[in-house]
Amino acid sequence: MGTTIGIIGTGNMGSALVRGWLRAGDPGLRLLVWDKMEDAARRLLTCEAVAMPPSLEWLVQQADPLLVVVKPKDAASVLQSVAPLLRSGQKLISCMAGVDLAQLRAWTGPAPVLFRIMPNLGVELGAGAVAVSDEPGGPAADLQAVIDLVSQLGLTFAVPEDMLDAVTALAGSGPALLAVAVEALEDGAVAAGLPRGLARRLVRRTARTTACSLPSFGDSPSRLCEAVTSDDPRERSVFTRFRERGIADSYRAAIVAAARRGRELRAQAATHESAPCTLEGDAGPTTEEG
Repeated sequence: MGTTIGIIGTGNMGSALVRGWLRAGDPGLRLLVWDKMEDAARRLLTCEAVAMPPSLEWLVQQADPLLVVVKPKDAASVLQSVAPLLRSGQKLISCMAGVDLAQLRAWTGPAPVLFRIMPNLGVELGAGAVAVSDEPGGPAADLQAVIDLVSQLGLTFAVPEDMLDAVTALAGSGPALLAVAVEALEDGAVAAGLPRGLARRLVRRTARTTACSLPSFGDSPSRLCEAVTSDDPRERSVFTRFRERGIADSYRAAIVAAARRGRELRAQAATHESAPCTLEGDAGPTTEEG
């Protein structure tokens, strides 16, 4: 028997999830996409596996699970609008930073089985990282069903909800931090005399090689650093300068700050009030996630 996922919100992350599932090619999967901005949902209608429902109400009635991918500030209005339509045991998956399971339960009532997922944009390529959390004592079979579904998008693992802020800081913000490093290396290579195009190709190949090499050095990336620098005084001087500038400390601080921001968003979401949106999509908040 196939699975119909109802996706509410087709911004950057919602679209990445849709494309990731399409890329996985599961023939039993059907995707219903809804967004207040109809053009945002319509651009995903690239094959028969994706459809736009006539209304949000129809989507909620047809789909299990529901996946909510809206901005946290719009979460209350969207969830309170669909709450009367939710069926007992229907799975509702939130992909919203800063909105915890307790708050979701307050908005949805007792009917659905609740989950949170925190993916990164790599899901579009089937190379994402997705953390899954459920309520304590939730049905184990439903948790496994959600894990099986999102594992089509990349590395998937269950974590307690109190770890999600840290997971999001690393898996969500980490690609941007690594991109900063890649850009800096490219700029350095250009400053050292390489043409921009060649510098870019070399840096990206070096990043890929490093990612492929890390598993062979066990649990400590520092072993790779030692292998690179052990017999080369020039390389040792480069890393001495790197550490003196506190660059590694800056990366650690960035992850901690991102996790702290996640906790702040959760506190804000708990106190936010907004008007319900209409089910037909002719009024109410946009569902383009942040």
